[in-house]
Amino acid sequence: MNDVNREFFQSLNPSLLRADAGKFEAKLTFAERCAVLACLISGVNRNMLAHVFGINRRTVTHIGNPKSIHYKSVRAELVGMGKEGFIDKYVTEDIRERIAASQNELIVKMSDRAAAKVDTNLRTPSKMRNSDSGIRVLKPEQCQYSHRVEIGWVNGHLGEGWYYRDLDGPRPEDWFHSGPESILSSTAALREAEMAIFDV
Repeated sequence: MNDVNREFFQSLNPSLLRADAGKFEAKLTFAERCAVLACLISGVNRNMLAHVFGINRRTVTHIGNPKSIHYKSVRAELVGMGKEGFIDKYVTEDIRERIAASQNELIVKMSDRAAAKVDTNLRTPSKMRNSDSGIRVLKPEQCQYSHRVEIGWVNGHLGEGWYYRDLDGPRPEDWFHSGPESILSSTAALREAEMAIFDV
């Protein structure tokens, strides 16, 4: 991975809001599908990718899932080119600009929606909901090998709550969430982690 891409991925905010694209998805070109996978294996949150490319999180999961019957040609391109060459070819300046612009937009939306969630439903994270806290070993269907995932009570981007981090992922020091609902309990955080982690 070249220095420009490495610095770009390291600069992204690690916690980004769920972004639902709606019922009808945009048709991605082959290059855009490859860009999704390149960003995914570089550690970009799938919520961010769903928002940037106008698709839903399930599509992002399918693109990155080696067992999925969909998007085989994209994953074959990765294997053929190798990780570094694949990332450097498909994470273009345009892709970096789109992600950087969307990051700011999502952070604003996240703050607004988080406040609304607490004000209207009075649902707040509880430190007592800790049955799934600690380090777990997960092997979701989109992964070929197991990952150590830590679920912890953290004062993160949405305030105190339950966050997860992939100790075997590209950014093991960063704590993640998938929106206000995911930080309410350790079980919610674990459920999101199972859907979000990918092999690198």
